Amino acid sequence: MICIVILSLLIVDASARAKMPDALILSQNPILMQSKFYDFFSREHEWSNNCYNFATDTVTDTYAQPGTGSGRRFETINCSDVAAAALRDHLSVYSTSMYDNGTLGDCVNSWRVALAIWPAEDYHWYRYGCDGTWWHKPGSNLPRNTGTDGKLIRDPSAADRGQYSTFCGYLTVKSAKVTIR
Repeated sequence: MICIVILSLLIVDASARAKMPDALILSQNPILMQSKFYDFFSREHEWSNNCYNFATDTVTDTYAQPGTGSGRRFETINCSDVAAAALRDHLSVYSTSMYDNGTLGDCVNSWRVALAIWPAEDYHWYRYGCDGTWWHKPGSNLPRNTGTDGKLIRDPSAADRGQYSTFCGYLTVKSAKVTIR
């Protein structure tokens, strides 16, 4: 019952959410209280942070790009270049396994993220939300834990990702080490 209530509150359309005070959204959604996860549901940061900001839990209000934190952004939109740029920003453990040493992280100090590519067009990041689902932030939209087909994302490699047809793999974010701009 609690899971159903939480999920129903998390999947709130933007017009309904706009009528709810931020404090109410936070208080009724304990999942949103982890680290800075909630900041991405804030009207103040919703429009100016992208999927990479969300995946790394870093509010910059700059639409951060992989590699900018290290001073060397990716050159080509493909798995190896974008992942290498993220590694330079201090993400770690690039692999095809969803688990890092048998875990998905504690969602506050570390968590797994996933990278997918729309070939030659764009990249997209997903992050594990510790509610058993994976979340993503499509551009300037609110974060969500559903794929293009509307189904909950339990595994981003198997989810309906729309145009992001190339699944690259998983990395680990350790919040104290990541640097993005």
